[in-house]
Amino acid sequence: MNPNSFFFKLSAIFFQYLLLICVFFPLIYLTFLFLSDFDSNKIAIIRILFLSIAVGLPIVMLNAFAFEGFSHFDLKNYLKPHQKISVNISNKNLNKKEDFISNILKNKNWKFLNEDKNCVFFIKNNLILKDKIKIDYNFSNKENIQINIESKPSSILLIIDFARNYRNILTILKALGKNNN
Repeated sequence: MNPNSFFFKLSAIFFQYLLLICVFFPLIYLTFLFLSDFDSNKIAIIRILFLSIAVGLPIVMLNAFAFEGFSHFDLKNYLKPHQKISVNISNKNLNKKEDFISNILKNKNWKFLNEDKNCVFFIKNNLILKDKIKIDYNFSNKENIQINIESKPSSILLIIDFARNYRNILTILKALGKNNN
């Protein structure tokens, strides 16, 4: 492993861990406050901090392991729930827009939402959350098609997605015959 990528990943994991501790601390504090009948004298801040650290660590580690499952991963997409990628594909197999959409819809849990000028929108249903997928394409070139793929969680507050949106992009690339992994 490249030492620069190792330290980048380590620092990204660390800062995501600190962010989760900052998110969980007030939630756990409010839970303890509610359980103690709103008597703040009964609450130990050290216990709340320890629980925030203990709850955040497995979540951050599972998220990091989910992203490490991909080889040749681009570091600019590491640990991000909002994924974007631009690719050029050959126009040999996909000469019509309908072929382009039908290749993507072969995947289960994908739903065609709507279509705008040179843009297609999909929703992918997961267990609890949904992902929004936007695909911009340009058929103007005779040989190549320029495709911009964007996948993000439906909730803007979601900071951890366990590489789900990166998998969405890889699924689209596979359906289009482009292997990016």
